[in-house]
Amino acid sequence: RALFDRLQETTVAAQAEKERLEGDKAGLQAEAAALSNRFGALEASGEALRVALEGRVADLDVEIAQLTISGEESVAGVLRAEAATAEAQAVFGERALELEQRAAESAAAREQARTESAAAAQEAEGARAAMQAVVGVLGAEASEAEAVVEAQAAAWRDLDAELAGERAAL
Repeated sequence: RALFDRLQETTVAAQAEKERLEGDKAGLQAEAAALSNRFGALEASGEALRVALEGRVADLDVEIAQLTISGEESVAGVLRAEAATAEAQAVFGERALELEQRAAESAAAREQARTESAAAAQEAEGARAAMQAVVGVLGAEASEAEAVVEAQAAAWRDLDAELAGERAAL
């Protein structure tokens, strides 16, 4: 009976550990999905920013073209056109670097979440295999205990038969 209770306790503990690991795995998968959604939002934000910057660059190009078309070739006009071009290039370059950095951070976070999810799945599989091994060992011990109990019962039956024979002889 104690062996059966031990087997049952071990099975319950192993099942609880398996459920905990499955919960951890589900949590990591949800976190990976959230990171993926965040990366998608960053990509969309980056695309909107790129379009806006391209619009600003186009506006500046139009302004430069208008300055050229109007024939304003004074030093002030040339300096203004160069400043507008430099401003557009600086803004676009800064935003592009920022978007690249965000994309790299998001990719690293997604990879970390994938790694953690794989580790949790591997840990859950290891716990399941360990539980099966414990159940196998306990099953073998239970079979041995049953054999011992059966042998003892047979010995008691033999003693009862012998005692009955002696009583009959008396």
